[in-house]
Amino acid sequence: MDRPNMDRPYMVNDILSQARLTTSSNNFYRSSQNLDIGKFYHYSDRLTIEGYIQTTGQPSFSATSPPINLRYYQKDAIAQVFELWQQVRRVLVQSPTGSGKSLIISALAQEFLRRGEPVLALAHKVELIRQLRDHLQRCTLIEPGIIAEKSQFKRNTEALIQVASIQALSCQPLDKLPKASIVIIDEAHHSHAKTYSRIFSHYQEAYFLGLTATPLRIDGRGLRYLYDGVAGFEALVTGVPVRQLIEEGYLSDFKLFTSDNLLDPKAAGIHSRAGDYIQSELEEYTDSVLLQGEIVDTWLKHADGKRTVLYPVSVALSKRYCQEFCSSGIAAAHIDADTPPKERENILQKFINGEILVLCQHSIVIEGVDIPLIECVQFARPTKSLTIWFQAIGRALRPAAGKPHAIIIDHTTTHHDLPWIDEPIEWSLDPVSLPNNAAHTLTCPDCSHVFRATANDTRRRWAMCPNCSTKFQFEVGVGGSGRYQVVKVLPADFQELERQLNPEVMEALARLFEEAFDRRLKPGWVAYQVLKIPNIGYFELLEVAKWLNYKPGWAYYKYREILAELGGVA
Repeated sequence: MDRPNMDRPYMVNDILSQARLTTSSNNFYRSSQNLDIGKFYHYSDRLTIEGYIQTTGQPSFSATSPPINLRYYQKDAIAQVFELWQQVRRVLVQSPTGSGKSLIISALAQEFLRRGEPVLALAHKVELIRQLRDHLQRCTLIEPGIIAEKSQFKRNTEALIQVASIQALSCQPLDKLPKASIVIIDEAHHSHAKTYSRIFSHYQEAYFLGLTATPLRIDGRGLRYLYDGVAGFEALVTGVPVRQLIEEGYLSDFKLFTSDNLLDPKAAGIHSRAGDYIQSELEEYTDSVLLQGEIVDTWLKHADGKRTVLYPVSVALSKRYCQEFCSSGIAAAHIDADTPPKERENILQKFINGEILVLCQHSIVIEGVDIPLIECVQFARPTKSLTIWFQAIGRALRPAAGKPHAIIIDHTTTHHDLPWIDEPIEWSLDPVSLPNNAAHTLTCPDCSHVFRATANDTRRRWAMCPNCSTKFQFEVGVGGSGRYQVVKVLPADFQELERQLNPEVMEALARLFEEAFDRRLKPGWVAYQVLKIPNIGYFELLEVAKWLNYKPGWAYYKYREILAELGGVA
């Protein structure tokens, strides 16, 4: 859908008319009340069911109910969900990290609550459970019941909203599971696990809403069918791309820096299991490659004073790096899954308050944690997982006052091996062969800023760093790796010669290539004959190299041969 004119109220019925919803969808929710929904419309900036108002004679929200101010792309996603729910029951919404998935959850939950329909929201981590509870309570003014294995949560089995840990639900008998007309799954890329399959099988009559920034699994399995072949999600709603959200100001832009000593598990021969590197091997390799104090030194160089989350390979390395930060006088703390809940909560709060500057953690601040004040992500965990890579970077992309851009420090070759978070991705529910792309990245030899080479950079084989303006030459595909490698730093006043091609030489080359094609001659014959063309120059030879799929260096050396024959400088 086109982006609406933001100068006028964006009415929900506008969305639904674009989505081609009609008022004839009887039994829209297959619920106990079996009410016709009718169409939705905009009431006081809130999504409201017109059919419900016609039944009760008044809006179902009280005057004190807090409005949910949705952005245009959140409204678009909600409209698409309702449209798809006319044909299928289980819809997955893909929306980038930091784009506001919690508001989509709350808005859709409200529509069921107005009908007196029970809502079940699932997550797999205590931080996500707490976050879901807080968002839903703030937006609905209903205190959710909590079903979790942690004793710090108070249960309320009578609440119309239940926020549950998937681990806790898996331990309950089926007849003890809470009633639900809608099942909401946060971080739904985990749904392939056996525990979720049980939920999908049990709630046959419920509507399902899954949300994730990365609807894929590290092993390439899709989400259309789950563990043991259980039917999973039936339709996918794809969100607005990250780059568009950055340009529109909904996400922060970022700069990526790297260290001098990159962790390259491919080159080191680290084995893989279940789609990612084996952690024990990776931990040993990382411990031997990253020098004492290297993490801290790199942070001081690129992110001194910035609130930072560190992503290490293991708990042991996280603790070690934390000690190095503290020894350097930098306020740092470590948390992991075994940190006591109260202590973990206190550390996170101190990090939010700015009392802790560097949060060293393992498998805690990967998904769902909403801390807009994160300014830097320091990545010291090589991975093949696009989910881990995107989720980690996404922690720093939430906009905040005083944050002109996020800083990403990558101590690994992941920025070479996987797409960047703002590159377009074709998401799918089906199993896929995961991409393992060289991202055409360059690392500035002066400031270590990492950026993507443009097509023009690649053609001319030199680039200017957008961070510090250093100019340098580079080679492509060094050692068969497909990566770009710096060859030479250029003078600051370096200017590329204007690329002018001699028309007569180009016509002669065209006739030569036509003859080679007709006679089925090999490229070597063409390469020999072009040197006989009068007045052929370096730029014409570059064109020949491109046509023959030769490296640009071939044109350089052949031009030197021509100059030598003519008595020029060789």
